[in-house]
Amino acid sequence: SIIMSVESGAGRTALLLGATGATGRHVLSELLSRPGWSRVVAVGRRPADAGENPGAAKLENVVVEDLASPGVELDAAKLGKIDVFFNCIGTTRANAGGADSFYAVEVTTSEKVAKAAKQAGAKQALVVSAMGAAPNRSVAPKWFHPLFYGKCMGLK
Repeated sequence: SIIMSVESGAGRTALLLGATGATGRHVLSELLSRPGWSRVVAVGRRPADAGENPGAAKLENVVVEDLASPGVELDAAKLGKIDVFFNCIGTTRANAGGADSFYAVEVTTSEKVAKAAKQAGAKQALVVSAMGAAPNRSVAPKWFHPLFYGKCMGLK
C-alpha cells in the first residue's frame, strides 16, 4: 500500500485532510491500524470517527469551521510535529454550491493545510487527485466543469 511506502520506523505522525470522506475514512482506518504511526491528526469541519479501530487512541481531531473562507488559517502549532501529509479532501461542484466554492474547497483548503503541514515539519505529502489533472491548463472556464475540474485537481 502507499501508506507502507512512506512508513519508515515507528513513531511517525500523519496529518490527514478529508478523514470523514469516502477515501479519507479508509486512509484513516489504515493509518490507525499500522504500528508505524503513533499519531494521526485529522483536520476537518467535523471530527473524524475511528469507530472500533484498535488504534483509535492515536486519533487527534483538529476541527476548523471553514478553511475555504478568506482569512481562516490553520495554526501549525495546533498540529504538533507532522511527518507526512495525506490530502484526501474532495467534494463535488453540486455539494460545494458552484465553481467558486468547489475551487475554495479543493484548492484553497488544500493549500492552507499543506502550508501548515510544512510549518509543522512534514517532509512528504500524498494527494488524492484525478486522471487528467493539469494545473497549467490555460483554457478551463468555470462553466465547463470537466476542464475546470481537471485544472482544480492539478492545483490541489
